[in-house]
Amino acid sequence: PTITAAVNAATYLDTIEVDAAAYNASNPNETLAFGAAVSMAGLTIQSNSSERINVTGGVHFSNVGTIDGLTLRDLYITGESSGASIHMGNAGVLSNFAIDNCVIDGEDAAGRHAIRGGNLSQSLVMSGCEIKNSLGWSTFDSAASGVVNHALTNVSITNNHVHHSNGSISVRGLAGSPTTSVTITGNTWNNIGQNGTGTSNNWACIEVNTAVSVVATGNSCTDVLPGSWGEGQAF
Repeated sequence: PTITAAVNAATYLDTIEVDAAAYNASNPNETLAFGAAVSMAGLTIQSNSSERINVTGGVHFSNVGTIDGLTLRDLYITGESSGASIHMGNAGVLSNFAIDNCVIDGEDAAGRHAIRGGNLSQSLVMSGCEIKNSLGWSTFDSAASGVVNHALTNVSITNNHVHHSNGSISVRGLAGSPTTSVTITGNTWNNIGQNGTGTSNNWACIEVNTAVSVVATGNSCTDVLPGSWGEGQAF
């Protein structure tokens, strides 16, 4: 009846294919939840058609064990959990995480982040996504409140469109064990900062720190406005 029920029933290397037309028509108003007991590897959640799945209550991670190799594909995410469209309140590790061809719409809700990181490790991939109307101070912070607990090895952020949002994407490596490789290619940012009411806390389109190698090519950043901290850089 819900994607969360399918997650709880899933096992190693499963793919959950959601009938987007039927699911969206039923208007389940679900928060896609990865609960404390969820611990698995190689799970993919995706549509079985060209239509995206409407997840209207946000996505929430609270796993205590390890989730390894999770891919979220073809989701249209609105709503929120704990102040973010995708909130990672997990004490356990989320490793080798990928978000592909998803839309994250913050709906211009005051202070709502697109993605708040927590205990991410190993590889991180975000490709072909659209992030819009997110008014939190971060669009995607790979750490929870700037605290990094695990090393990222490879980060790939490619062919995404971020617009009409106030926060920055922050890729934070682990002190003493820097991220090996960060690739930022083919992305478009426009209308970043001072959306909604009041002055925003944005500082850049994207920030990368504590990394050995960064390759950034073919990106477009326009209309990045200064935030309350006086910053408004592209990179």
